[in-house]
Amino acid sequence: MNNNPKITQYKNKLEQQYIEEKDWLYASNFLESGFIQRGAISDFLYAYKDDFSENAFMLGFDSLAVYSFDRATYFLTTQNNKEKFFEYFSLYAYYSYLTIHETSKGCQCLQGIPYLEMQRSANFFASNIIASQWDKVELMGKDLIDSLNAKACIIRRGNARALQAWFLIELYSKISAYEINKRRAFYPKEFYPYDIVLKNWDTTNLNEVDKYIYILCDAHLETTGRNSEEKALYLEIPILLLFPFEVLAWLKFREKQGLDNPKEFSHPLMNEPTVTTVFENKTLIQEPDKVPLLYEFLEPIYKHCPDIEKDSKFLTK
Repeated sequence: MNNNPKITQYKNKLEQQYIEEKDWLYASNFLESGFIQRGAISDFLYAYKDDFSENAFMLGFDSLAVYSFDRATYFLTTQNNKEKFFEYFSLYAYYSYLTIHETSKGCQCLQGIPYLEMQRSANFFASNIIASQWDKVELMGKDLIDSLNAKACIIRRGNARALQAWFLIELYSKISAYEINKRRAFYPKEFYPYDIVLKNWDTTNLNEVDKYIYILCDAHLETTGRNSEEKALYLEIPILLLFPFEVLAWLKFREKQGLDNPKEFSHPLMNEPTVTTVFENKTLIQEPDKVPLLYEFLEPIYKHCPDIEKDSKFLTK
């Protein structure tokens, strides 16, 4: 039973969005939606028309990632359509991978532009952890840690206020043994409650795990909205406020290490449909066969930076 006022507030906001933006955001065909045809995505593509834009491809993939998750949540919430949910979650994860990995490659070529806010990297990184796309998690984790270590530039040397992102990157560092040079990076001075969980991330006490999840879910409801100001590039995102991606990523890391997780949770946020659907899924969420607009956004950056390694799906167009 949900008696958390923030969850109720965000759910009401989401339901209102589903009604008011149905024709604009949720057309049956992804590419025919108003958001793609006449909104932010068309604006970013237009930025390429007359001149090369250093930021357009990163902003495009960023928006497409969040939009894909929005559609995934819509089909699950309004139609209980899990097939559509995983179809769009797969796109969400791949666009998230492109946002981080392709931006990191482009940033090196373009001498520091574009640049992704560290906090925004958190849900993108988490999406591939949740999808069990471990090869992409490794590439993204290296991109992010290299940037913190001043060897790359996608998130520069970080942001001490991006606590969720720091939490996920530190978890990855612990599991992969790929070290972060905290003397170079802008490391949080105040890291509660994430520091407590990091010290005990691999506990076998499931009551303790549930206690930490409760604390992290409360922090998620407080900090996600404040850090993102409830917006992501022209798209309202109560969906991310109701999706504790950092908690689900932590549980997936535990699962990968052979650790048990609780089967039931005391925090009501863990009972939201998107949360239970991905948590109960124990198989790899496959890559999408086709990624709309991938070629349109990547072709200009590859022409401008011909020496960077090209995405495999771009090569098989």
